[in-house]
Amino acid sequence: MKISRRLSVLALSAVLFTSLTGFGLPSIPGVGGGSGGGGKWTQIVKDWKGGLSGLAKESARLGYAQADLAEALGLKQEAALMRGQAKNLEKSGDSLGGSELKEFGKNSVATQAAINDKIKSTAKLSADQKAAMAQAGVKVSKSLVGVGKGVFLLVKASAAAASAGAPGVSDLAAAPIAAQIPVLIPDAAAVIPKIWDVSNGFRKIAEEKDVAMPEMPAAPNFG
Repeated sequence: MKISRRLSVLALSAVLFTSLTGFGLPSIPGVGGGSGGGGKWTQIVKDWKGGLSGLAKESARLGYAQADLAEALGLKQEAALMRGQAKNLEKSGDSLGGSELKEFGKNSVATQAAINDKIKSTAKLSADQKAAMAQAGVKVSKSLVGVGKGVFLLVKASAAAASAGAPGVSDLAAAPIAAQIPVLIPDAAAVIPKIWDVSNGFRKIAEEKDVAMPEMPAAPNFG
């Protein structure tokens, strides 16, 4: 009975995997129906998991930086929210899902917008607040570099999957990856540019308050 059930699961996975990688994928940047021969599923899985792990880790770093800055500015509710979000991302690792990414992106953007508004409306920042802004700027810049690297691996994996062709029996472990690609890539493309926008807004506002800030990296390309 156990053997029969296992064979049924493997057979179902093979059907799912073949349908997702060979036919009917949505037309989104970096993802399409495979025509065979192009990709190596072992490398695709490695890149995808590495991209997710890096994206989760660096997004968590961004969340903690925003939390520290929000707290320094008296935004206690936002600080608590972002610490909770960062902890959830740390737990996710390479199992990060699109819904988790969307939730983090939404809260990260809202928190940074609140931080930016608070800075603009504060007539005179304290020395401690300026120091917190400078420290946050460094952390945000570094985390965005890491997020960009994670996105690069995800886009690389999704592009390779489009030309990988039908998988063999040894590729069944990639079935969940094939199912994730057309879901997570659009979610990432929707939320990540917004994070870049508010982060660059933070840099501009900080410099207007005479706080030295590092350059923010270029936004990743999903095209």
